[in-house]
Formats: sequence, C-alpha cells, structure tokens
Amino acid sequence: MFRLLTALLGLASVVSAAAQSLPIISQNPPALRWQEIRSPHFRVLYPAGLDTAAQRTAQRLEAVHGPGGATLGVQA
Repeated sequence: MFRLLTALLGLASVVSAAAQSLPIISQNPPALRWQEIRSPHFRVLYPAGLDTAAQRTAQRLEAVHGPGGATLGVQA
C-alpha cells in the first residue's frame, strides 16, 4: 500500500510540473487574426473563420441577458 501511495504521489508531482509549462505551448499563433461582433450588451471576439459560431454566441448571450441580468440585479 505504501508503494502505491508513493507512486501516486510521484506521478502527481510529475504531472503538476508538466502542466506548468503547457500555457507556453498553447499560446495563440501570431498569424491568428481576431474578429469582433458587437451586440447591445456584449463584445464577442473570435478567430477569423468562426463567424457563424460567433453570431450564435452573440445571439444566445443577448437572449439570456435579460433573465440572467434580472437575477443579478442588472438592468437591461
């Protein structure tokens, strides 16, 4: 049992150390061009080519803004 716990602790520390370097790997490439959609209450930033998904996102955000804002005390 002690060996198993030691192995799991060692594995957890290795995974933790590896995870610290991942943000460097996952940065956006410099060639990525960002677009913007503005709605009355939101700005949606998205990479070029995802226009349809960004439009849907903006529409959904606006649809939930009224009910969601009311529960948080935000006026439309």
